[in-house]
Amino acid sequence: MIQNPLDTSKLLITSTLEKKIDSSVTKYIITEMLPHVHVESLGFKQFMLDVLPGYGLKSARTLKRSTW
Repeated sequence: MIQNPLDTSKLLITSTLEKKIDSSVTKYIITEMLPHVHVESLGFKQFMLDVLPGYGLKSARTLKRSTW
């Protein structure tokens, strides 16, 4: 298992950073031609929780309406 050298448990997610993450997730879904409901899969949710525990993951419905 690869250890993350950053302690993300204390990361402050500002509204600006949240918008940037939302945009990146949207671009990822579109670029990889994944269904928007991919963000609700258990694996993706766990990945985002491990990487950015303070980030509020958007629902598939919200993601579908978002723009980049």
